[in-house]
Amino acid sequence: MDSWASIDEIIQYYGQYNDLFIKHSGPGHWADPDELSIGNSGLSWHQSRTQMAMWCMWSSPLLMSTDLRQLKPEFKAILQNKALIAVNQDKHGILAKRVIGVRIH
Repeated sequence: MDSWASIDEIIQYYGQYNDLFIKHSGPGHWADPDELSIGNSGLSWHQSRTQMAMWCMWSSPLLMSTDLRQLKPEFKAILQNKALIAVNQDKHGILAKRVIGVRIH
């Protein structure tokens, strides 16, 4: 995953099949939309925040694909956001439900 277009495609896919993913997710079986691209893929700060928020709301594994030695502080702060990590690590592992779908381009 190397661009915002890829991440947006994943977000749209999870929205389209949200009910199915909700039915089959929870402790022991998590949604896996791919690794976090934050800090190494040319994503903007806003795009990086969006990716982190969505992955956390899906209770997805938070796997990073960035060189932490080269990570800019503003991206490190996104990856260390305690509130988002708390949502991700909730013991119930309930995947977020899409309420409305809006595509902005």
